Amino acid sequence: MNKKYLFSAVAFSAFATISYQTWKVINKPVVENISQVTPVSKIEEVAQVEGIEKIMVGTTKEYTVNTDNNSITVNVGLEGKNIVSLDISHYDDSPTSKMKHDLFDKNLDKGAILGKDITALEISTVTGATMTTGAFKEAIKDIITQLGS
Repeated sequence: MNKKYLFSAVAFSAFATISYQTWKVINKPVVENISQVTPVSKIEEVAQVEGIEKIMVGTTKEYTVNTDNNSITVNVGLEGKNIVSLDISHYDDSPTSKMKHDLFDKNLDKGAILGKDITALEISTVTGATMTTGAFKEAIKDIITQLGS
């Protein structure tokens, strides 16, 4: 056998072995024993026993500033009507829109939101991100409507 082909075969074999070992590590199950997993029905039972309704609700609002198309997606986690988590994402059509969204995210007082009753929430306008703040307020109104409150 030619040395060139022998080297190629050995190199390929080593690569295949390393790739397979890496694949095994990457695809190793997080939970090795299925008995470690709490079935969904058990989680629901715990929530019912505690008497606290926990839900996640979200919406997306689209808006235009000058000629830039934007959107804000707001997801809130609720225990009853109290906000326990807040996740906000944006779509921005331009660098200017991204700058406004970053300004909004940086200056939104999440401490004034978390733990509050969503139906009584009052949000101050973020200076320099008036349209984004308005879209956020509209998203909160949409979520309240979804809740039927």
